[in-house]
Amino acid sequence: MIYDRINLMVPTYKRARRGPDGAWTGPLTEFCQTSMQATEMPTSEVIDYTFMINQNDLETLEFLQERMDGYKYHILMENEPEPHIALYFNRMFAETRYRQPGTLVSLVGDDMRFETKGYDQKILAKANEFGGNCLIYCNDGYIAGERCCVNLFTSRQLVEATEKPFMKASCKAEMMDDIWMKISRTLDIHKYLGDVILLHNHDDQRDPAARDETWNRLNPVRQAAHATRDYNEEQAYINEIIKTLRGKGVGRPA
Repeated sequence: MIYDRINLMVPTYKRARRGPDGAWTGPLTEFCQTSMQATEMPTSEVIDYTFMINQNDLETLEFLQERMDGYKYHILMENEPEPHIALYFNRMFAETRYRQPGTLVSLVGDDMRFETKGYDQKILAKANEFGGNCLIYCNDGYIAGERCCVNLFTSRQLVEATEKPFMKASCKAEMMDDIWMKISRTLDIHKYLGDVILLHNHDDQRDPAARDETWNRLNPVRQAAHATRDYNEEQAYINEIIKTLRGKGVGRPA
């Protein structure tokens, strides 16, 4: 198997705005622009985009239809009463039109910027080095670094080998990256690209008064998730995936 494409999978909500001068601004506009500018190969030859947007977020829909013209993209719609990030990623994994075996899947956010030229070839080279049986993550330029895969890239092959959804279905806001990190570290299949900066412009680093509607909508869900987090149940889930993957010859033996 040769891995030659990356599906950038992005749930997004109200992070593109048209200014009085008609120009688009906001984190999603920077995500799209930098992901296009920073590829080594022509973007359409190596990147597919899958967006999950709320059906009432018409401004984002307008932005994507305008900005993504000429690129390979797929828009999926959701109408959840509150954010549910795992559901979004699991739907994108299952429903995207970009399901070719040689296309990597991803966890990325609409508040990220691609700072390293050639990120596409660096990620694909690492995937090919390990036959897709690895979890690749980049330097977030914020607080996670090597400790946690707040962004991640892997193969459909590896996800399907877990016999579980792409993301733990109960994770409405956070912990998905932590779960994948624990699985991949235990199996020694984590591959950190410290020289590839995928900057995380997280609103947590801003003054509370400057945080946007998207952050304010998600934050109560995040807080509730932390308050009810069941570490024993989570570890049992992780252990089950590790056992399944080891049984298929993936990663370091116990």
